[in-house]
Amino acid sequence: MARLATLLTIVAAVTLGSAEDSPTYDAFGILNLFGSPPRGTGGDWANTWDQGQRTIFNTPTHDPYDNRTFMKGSSSGADVVIQQGAALFEGSPRLYIEGRWEDVEMTGYGTYLAYGEIKSYSGLTMAARTNHGDYDVDGGCAAATYYAKIYTTTGEASFQKEYQHGMDGAVYSASDRVDVPVLASGIPLGLEIGMKFVVYTVDDADVQLELWLDFAGGTEGGDWQLAHSKRDTYGSWLAQSEIPPECGDDPLHVEQGETILGARDYCFLRTDGNLDTQVMWSRASVRRVSAERAASMAPTPTPTSTQALAPTTAPPGPVAPGPTLVDGARQAATGAVGMWAVWVLVGQ
Repeated sequence: MARLATLLTIVAAVTLGSAEDSPTYDAFGILNLFGSPPRGTGGDWANTWDQGQRTIFNTPTHDPYDNRTFMKGSSSGADVVIQQGAALFEGSPRLYIEGRWEDVEMTGYGTYLAYGEIKSYSGLTMAARTNHGDYDVDGGCAAATYYAKIYTTTGEASFQKEYQHGMDGAVYSASDRVDVPVLASGIPLGLEIGMKFVVYTVDDADVQLELWLDFAGGTEGGDWQLAHSKRDTYGSWLAQSEIPPECGDDPLHVEQGETILGARDYCFLRTDGNLDTQVMWSRASVRRVSAERAASMAPTPTPTSTQALAPTTAPPGPVAPGPTLVDGARQAATGAVGMWAVWVLVGQ
C-alpha cells in the first residue's frame, strides 16, 4: 500500500506539472500568457458582444447583455455600438469592466476605422487596477490608474500612472514610452492590433507592467511579443502636478510616488477623439493571474528602437490626418473587419 501511495503521488505530481506547463486559451481562442491563481478563474470576464445589436450611451449606461460593463465618456454624444462580436467606440468613450481586479491580464484587439480629431493623447488604451469608474461620485481621489497605450500618431507603446481624477482635471505621471518600429508612422486605418496589458505586484511593494502586441490577428492564439515593460517602484514615478490635499483622507488614495497596490473595482477600454473618431474593439477579456507565478517569470527585456516587432502583414501605410469613415471602411473591408465596417456604413 505504501508503494502504491508513493506511485500515485508521483503520477499526480507529474500530471499537475504537465497541466500547469500546457498552454491555455481564453474564450476567443487567444493564448493566455500567465497562469491562473490557485482559486481558479472565477470572476474572469469576456465580452458578450455576439449576443445582439445594441448601443450603450453616455449616461452612464450598463450593457443590457452584461451587467458588469457600463460606459462613460468625456464628450457629449460618445457611445459604444455593439454588433457581431465587436464594439464600435464613437467619440471618447470609456467602457468599464467591473470586478475585483488586482493582478490581471487584459486582452483586446483594436482597429481604427476613422481618426476624427487626433489629440495628443489619442490611441488604443487599456486601463487597470483602478476605481476610475466612480470618479464623478467620490471626487476622484480613488481613481488612481495604470494605463497602457499605443499612440495614434507615433505608434509608440506607453505606460502612464494617474494619481487623481477630479471633475476639474486629473493628475498624471509622465508617460513612459518606447518605439514600436513597425508602427513608426503611426497606427494605420484598418490594421488590427492585439494588445495584452499585464499588471501584477512584485515583493508586496512594486508593480510590474507589461504590454504585449499581436499583429497576427489571433491566429493559433496570437504571435505575442513584448513591446514594453516597466517596474513601478516607490518614489520612481512621480506626479507632474500637485495632488489635491483633500485626497489624503481617502483610504484608496495614492500619494506622491506611491505604487497602486491592492484590488480595485475596474479595468476599462478607452479611446480619445471627437464624434468622428471610430475605433473597433473585439475579443476583449480580463482574467486574474497568479502573482506568484507571474513574479517568478523573468520579464523579457524591453525591445529597443532597433528591435523590430514584426507583424504577420506590414502596416498599410502612414497616418494621414482627417480620413473619413468611408475611407477607413474601404481599407478595412480588405481584411477581417470588412463586414463589420460595411454594417457601420449602411446599418445605422
